[in-house]
Amino acid sequence: MTSTEGFLEARDTFERRKAEVALYLGFLFDVVERKPKLKFKDTEADFDRSLIKIMLANGYLLLYNLVESTMTNGVDAIHQRIRSENTEFDALRTELKRIVLRQFRSTNVDKLLQSLGPVRTGIIHCGYNREELFSGNLDAKAIRDVADSYGFQPRHDSERSRGGHRLLEVKTKRNDLAHGKVSFEECGQEASVDRLLQIHTEVVSYLDAVLNAIDNYVRDREYLDPSLRNTRPATPSVPSSDAAPPQPVA
Repeated sequence: MTSTEGFLEARDTFERRKAEVALYLGFLFDVVERKPKLKFKDTEADFDRSLIKIMLANGYLLLYNLVESTMTNGVDAIHQRIRSENTEFDALRTELKRIVLRQFRSTNVDKLLQSLGPVRTGIIHCGYNREELFSGNLDAKAIRDVADSYGFQPRHDSERSRGGHRLLEVKTKRNDLAHGKVSFEECGQEASVDRLLQIHTEVVSYLDAVLNAIDNYVRDREYLDPSLRNTRPATPSVPSSDAAPPQPVA
């Protein structure tokens, strides 16, 4: 089975945002190492050292944006496939049933009545909200927990990704900045371009393995109970155009 549209979108977003971070860090490397001048109409000036620290701190925000967008889109690709196949609750693997029931339990009753639809399929999607999957809490441990809860296992290149241990630094710096615990200049004081470039390499390698695992998980229909993975996907019934129109009730 080929990759789903949802997964292809997740992979495309990952590649674009990975390139964004690389572009920014490449520019920052030039600023720090090549020491260019800011050229104005009538004068030139060096980059202010405080500004460079702020730019270094901003690197952590770009890196965390890459992490959370990748995980959100990857997990959402799983849910898109389940919805597109009109999968019933009883067909899911045990790990996903647990996720569905936790989401279902937290759903507002009035919202539930409006959106449930056929219970066997509707229960899977009630309470699911991709915007609420993560909120500044992603590091390597959290990602491993997500993988375990869905039942997919990434195969990491430990030499390149270093087990994703730098993800904790990225998350911590991002949260310190987002919550005002430190200023951007204070955060950038402890950073360097070389360090950010190394973190970028490790984070990209780690996330790439996670996406590959999700792709295999979706293509092999591992979200289903093992006994059902070789069955044909269910499709919503569509009335035949040749069917007789309904008769009025006498």
